[in-house]
Amino acid sequence: MVALKNQQIEAFLNNPDESVKAILLYGSDRGLILERSKAILSKYAKDPNDPFVVSKLDDRTIQDRPESLVDELLSINFNNSRKVVYLNIDNPLPAKLIKDIFDISYDSILIITTNELKPVSPLRKAFEKNTDTVTIPCYLNAEFKISQIIEKKLSQYSNKISRDAKDLLVSLLGNDHQ
Repeated sequence: MVALKNQQIEAFLNNPDESVKAILLYGSDRGLILERSKAILSKYAKDPNDPFVVSKLDDRTIQDRPESLVDELLSINFNNSRKVVYLNIDNPLPAKLIKDIFDISYDSILIITTNELKPVSPLRKAFEKNTDTVTIPCYLNAEFKISQIIEKKLSQYSNKISRDAKDLLVSLLGNDHQ
């Protein structure tokens, strides 16, 4: 697969393709990355805090034990469900790890969340050229989108807000989902 467009992202979040072996979420909106990664995680793991189903790794883990990523990808989940390896990073992955992600065969699902990646980023390029991966860009929302989110949340609770109050709220919230 390639980078999903905005109209494709919601459909994927609601019904992820089972043939996907790795998902990359990146961008400047950390709140949106968190929201989308939680939605994806909930599709693959009934309990995202179960260490037997979900292995959570970060920059420190990769720095201290780079082989831990491959070890987790190759580990077997004993409850017959797909193991999830959730990697939250701010620093670039070493080239060898990027190569390993695509060269080794594993049954796990890899979810990587990171900050903004330029089109020339080795990680982004590797994801975008593979057919069994998905990239989901997460960028700051425009004021219109924030306004829509406010309307949606208010309607969930059968509440309304005046136009002036909504405009003030939009100006105070900023563009990040957090």
